[in-house]
Amino acid sequence: MNGINRKLVISIVAGLFVAVALVWLILRAFSGGYTPSVPTYYIARDSTWYPIDLRGKEKNMVGFANDLIQEIADSQGFKVQVFEVGRSGLYDGLETGRYEGVFSSLDPNPVNRQKYLFSEPFYRLGPVLVVPEDSKVSTMEDLNGKIVGVESGALQVFNITEPPNIVIIPYDTVSTALEKLDANVIDAVIMDVLRAYVFTEGFYAGRLKVATSPLTDKGLRLLGRDQPSSLLLISQFNEGLQELMESGRYYELIKKWGLTRTVLPKDEVEQEE
Repeated sequence: MNGINRKLVISIVAGLFVAVALVWLILRAFSGGYTPSVPTYYIARDSTWYPIDLRGKEKNMVGFANDLIQEIADSQGFKVQVFEVGRSGLYDGLETGRYEGVFSSLDPNPVNRQKYLFSEPFYRLGPVLVVPEDSKVSTMEDLNGKIVGVESGALQVFNITEPPNIVIIPYDTVSTALEKLDANVIDAVIMDVLRAYVFTEGFYAGRLKVATSPLTDKGLRLLGRDQPSSLLLISQFNEGLQELMESGRYYELIKKWGLTRTVLPKDEVEQEE
C-alpha cells in the first residue's frame, strides 16, 4: 500500500472514530447519562452575622442559610461552596473576586447599591409594631392620633417615617415602653422584631402581640459584585427563593432551624408577588 493510500485509510478511520464519538455523546445526552458542566459559585459568610443580634440563634441561622442556598442551587442547576470568613475579610474577598457572593446584613441604600448587587432578603429583620392583644392596629397609618413608645434614639436607627399625627414618647429602655403599653398608658411600641417576639411570646404572652411584619427593607441578603457572574447568581438566588416560599419549603426550613418567622402570614402573599 503506497503512502497516499495509507494516509487515506488513516483519515477515513479517524473520521469514523469522530463520528462514533459524536453519536455516543448525543445518545448519552438524550438518555440522561451525560451531565453538562454547571457553574460553581463560591459564597462566604461570617457566622457571627455581625452586627445583627440574632438572640443566640447565630448557629441556627448558619444551618438555615446553608440549607437554603443548597436547595436553591439544586433547583436552579448550579453548584455552591460556602466558606466561613471573618467579617474583616468578607467584603475584601468579594471585591477581589475570591467569592461570587457573600451573605450580609448590609443595607441596600443608594451608596451600597453602587458597589454591590443585592438579592431579595432571605430573612426579614427591622422594626415592628407591638400592641395590646385586642388591638385592631395592623399598620403605621392605624396609629394616627395615638401615642407610640420607643427606646431613645431607636427611630433614627430604624430609619422609618412615622405618620405626622403620631405622638412619639422616648423611653430609656424598651422594657419601660412595654410596661407603659401593658398599662394602657400608650397605644403601641416600635421595636426590633426579634426582641419583640421574645417579649410577646414570653413575659407578655396573651397580653401584647406583634402587629406588623418588619416595617423596613432590612434583612439578610446575598450580595454580589456588579459583574455578569454575580448578576446571574443573584438572579438565580431570587428565583429559587421565590419558588421555596411559594411551595412552603422556605417556612419548613425556618421551623427546622428554630428561627422566628418574622413575616406575618397575612403579608406572605404580598411578599411573594
